[in-house]
Amino acid sequence: MDINCTVYLRADSNPPNPEELKRQLTVGNLEEKAACLKTLVRCIINDETYPRLIMHIITTIIPVIHESNELRKIMLLYWEVVEKNKSATDDTLKD
Repeated sequence: MDINCTVYLRADSNPPNPEELKRQLTVGNLEEKAACLKTLVRCIINDETYPRLIMHIITTIIPVIHESNELRKIMLLYWEVVEKNKSATDDTLKD
């Protein structure tokens, strides 16, 4: 028995600026970081790319992930949707 699940997220009219996302991840409290990460996951699902943010997320979110259960859950979603095999300068995937 196959069960299919489809997720549809409404795309924002204009994607957020990567520098603004970096600022929110750096200076925001845990709730603001969670909201920013939700926005980032939504954008990545809608085919936006933010390849340079992955290291920034690792350095700013991973150290505080134990403080918020919501942040931990959103990070699990982030790791599922982010492209981990494409560098910031690559245009095509390499085998």
